[in-house]
Amino acid sequence: MHNEILLLKAAELGLGSLVMGIRDGEKLREVLEIPESEIVVSVIAVGYPAEAPARPKRRAVEDIAKFF
Repeated sequence: MHNEILLLKAAELGLGSLVMGIRDGEKLREVLEIPESEIVVSVIAVGYPAEAPARPKRRAVEDIAKFF
C-alpha cells in the first residue's frame, strides 16, 4: 500500500514514476548501502518526465463489460 501513496503523491507534484522489478537485490543493497535489517520490496524511479506520451483512446465500458 505504501507504494501507491508514493505514486499518488508524485503525480500530485507533477512527477512521473515507474515501478520496476528487482533484478539483483543484493547488488542494489550494496550500491545503496541498504542495511540487512531492511527489506527491499520494489524499486520506483521518480522524476520529471521529458515528454508526455499520447494516451491510447479508452474503450467504452459497454465494449468490455456486461451488466445484468
